[in-house]
Amino acid sequence: MRGTLFDLVLLPLLTLFFAVLQAKRMERRFRFWLVGWTCFLLSIAMWQLSFAILQNGKIQEAIRLDTLILTGLAFLISFLPEETSWKISALYAGLLGIPAFAVTQASLASHNISNLWSLALLQAIALLATTRLRQRPRSGLFWLAIALSSLPVTLLLNLGFKGSVDERYECIPLQMFAACGLLFFALPAKAQAGRWIGSVGFLLWAGCYSVLCFFTGHTALLLTTWQIWNIPRYLVGFGMILKVIEQDTAALKELSEEYRLLYENNPHPMWIFDSVTNRFLSVNDAAVQNYGYTREEFLSMTIFDIRPERERKKLAAELHDPQLLNKNVWQHRRKNGSLFEVEITAHHVTFLGKPARFVLTMDITEREELNRSLVHNAQHDPLTGLPNRLLLEDRAQQALLRARREKDLVALFTIDVDHFKQVNDTFGHPVGDEVLMAIAQRLKSRVREADTLARTGGEEFTLIVGGIRSEIGARKFASILLDIFLHPIKLPAHEIKTSISIGVALFPEDGDTLEEIRKQSDKALYQAKRLGRNRAVFSSEGLRAEVDETEKIEASLRQAIHEKSIQVVYQPIFDSARRICCVEALVRIAPLQADGIGPTQFIPIAEETGLIVPLGLLVLERACEQIAAWRRDGTGCVEFAVNVSCHQMFQTGYADQVLATLNRFDLPPQLLHLELTETTILRDFSDIVQGMNLLAASGVRFSIDDFGTGYSSLERLTELPIATVKIDRSFIHKLPGHTGALGIVQAISQIAKHLDLDVVAEGVETEEQIELLLDLDRHKLQGFLLSRPLSAAEFSARVASGDLVLAEDPLLSREEPLLNAPIPPL
Repeated sequence: MRGTLFDLVLLPLLTLFFAVLQAKRMERRFRFWLVGWTCFLLSIAMWQLSFAILQNGKIQEAIRLDTLILTGLAFLISFLPEETSWKISALYAGLLGIPAFAVTQASLASHNISNLWSLALLQAIALLATTRLRQRPRSGLFWLAIALSSLPVTLLLNLGFKGSVDERYECIPLQMFAACGLLFFALPAKAQAGRWIGSVGFLLWAGCYSVLCFFTGHTALLLTTWQIWNIPRYLVGFGMILKVIEQDTAALKELSEEYRLLYENNPHPMWIFDSVTNRFLSVNDAAVQNYGYTREEFLSMTIFDIRPERERKKLAAELHDPQLLNKNVWQHRRKNGSLFEVEITAHHVTFLGKPARFVLTMDITEREELNRSLVHNAQHDPLTGLPNRLLLEDRAQQALLRARREKDLVALFTIDVDHFKQVNDTFGHPVGDEVLMAIAQRLKSRVREADTLARTGGEEFTLIVGGIRSEIGARKFASILLDIFLHPIKLPAHEIKTSISIGVALFPEDGDTLEEIRKQSDKALYQAKRLGRNRAVFSSEGLRAEVDETEKIEASLRQAIHEKSIQVVYQPIFDSARRICCVEALVRIAPLQADGIGPTQFIPIAEETGLIVPLGLLVLERACEQIAAWRRDGTGCVEFAVNVSCHQMFQTGYADQVLATLNRFDLPPQLLHLELTETTILRDFSDIVQGMNLLAASGVRFSIDDFGTGYSSLERLTELPIATVKIDRSFIHKLPGHTGALGIVQAISQIAKHLDLDVVAEGVETEEQIELLLDLDRHKLQGFLLSRPLSAAEFSARVASGDLVLAEDPLLSREEPLLNAPIPPL
């Protein structure tokens, strides 16, 4: 059986070649094949060479036989399904290998292997048990191969064995290589050569061992076997290598076909063009259909021919870097001359041996139009089409930078439509919208393209005019704006007379920043309205008038507080059934009201001068007196709300003063709501929390007024004794058409619901708003649509007449007991 040293040269080369061939492949079968060939190479080395270190020849023979058995096991286990785990593979290798090693050791020791039937039984039982495993092989052919390689078959074959006792192990490679031949032939393959060569090689290899086992008496057959002894193993090796090559070739062919289909049938235009001449080398069907050129026309053109003239110079500058091409949005031209926008993906490739570029284009015309539309909508007023505050801010900053550079003036005109609310109340909001659009058109007709006219409020417009040399030029322009409203606005069904008031501030004379001149312009507008409207007031002349006005308001406040001549009116707050559940006490000062000056004007001045503290206590006293009177005369018991300034909360003993006032009029603290603005709570939280907790412990409730106009007061809701939030009228006014305002109202409602807070919607003006708010939650409602602020006498009369209905007595409906609270009159 000894061959020549030729095996020791060719087999390592064969094994090395196979190792290189399968090195980058992930299939586990190929790795088992490499292990098998490595073991077989070691077995041949043990057979052909003598090793001095192995003095005992039986040790070298044992190693040769064991590596031979490992060779067959590695090849056999390689045919397990790819998804079989390493543990399961090792299990089958052990179940087949241990009995096989036992046979080889028995053969070496010249023992009778018929004594191994007990081991054969155990192996059969173990193999049967593996049929219950979840990851067991599903192939019946593999189970046939396992059975064929098992020890019981070895023992049966041994009954007809003709060789010497120490060569009975030769039944095992016979079994294993025959099983491998069956499994190799069963491998799926599109090409048949590798499968046939490999399977025939395994069967011939097994045949050589069958001759040694059963035909030792046939000298001619043994001689032939000896001569062809190396051929089967090389057939197996070549079959395996050919199998790998065939698999790679099939995969490459399939991949090439997939790439061809991907290129030719891709819905996006694709082409390849020469990197030197820029001429088209190949185009797909989508390019032909999308651009309108035939394939022949494409191949006679360059990539410059599908670009508009204005982009060709830019393209020539950027062709050297495909990454620049990828980053830009380009315009392409179809055969009919129409232009469309595309996004490009470009890469360097080699095509027909030439350096080329592969290009994929995507038509993004609709996407770009949508983006432009979204940007336009985000920066423009949907009603008038004018820029909004967002775009105005950007353009105003640019105008200021240009003015600094060129040493010019910039005029900021804040324009307000006079008495516009009357238009809405008289003719309705649809007509009001038409009026606003007509006003916007008139203003726009007098504005240069370099200037910016924006709608910045309901009836407020802002105009930025640059390049002004002096204030005289700004005054002339203001006069032009006023004159365009000398004639009424003519609508299809109405003719409406309007006028505007204008506040003007100049940069840099009235301020060095946009925010400063905006504030100055707003102040000037206020003065224009105070002086009778339909006029333009410049910041420089408006400031003095503002000082005079402030001094007049302060004097009136001091006199009213000193004489206790203030008036308190009561605006009802209604529940979802439109019953009055609370009234808000609002202060009025007759002399100021006669001049058109309301709380929004004199309250800030009262806070600045410190008059808000005595004024607030006076309002609380009047409100308590009136609520007590309504309880006594049978009008009813109702909760009442009083606005509180942060200056009042800062006063030492303010909580004691409130409780003393309530006690003086025998009013339970549970009837009183103190309203603080959201910005007050945010700014002065640490200073007011102690006083709020003291009052809340006595039963006084707190409300947050103008909720939603601050920046981050949500965290305070869980840290302060808040019972009610009042959604600011600026959000309610925009309902139901404004999605942003609706989202804010929904969010506030959800927060209040989770924190068990009441919600009051301020500024309700339409039935649509009421329906929407009640759908969101059981909101409480306050607004002119339901009731304007009423004097005490008006309130009593309307309740008595049944025009206004009070909710259930809050003291009777309150779940918690009221300690030391007086019993309300029957």
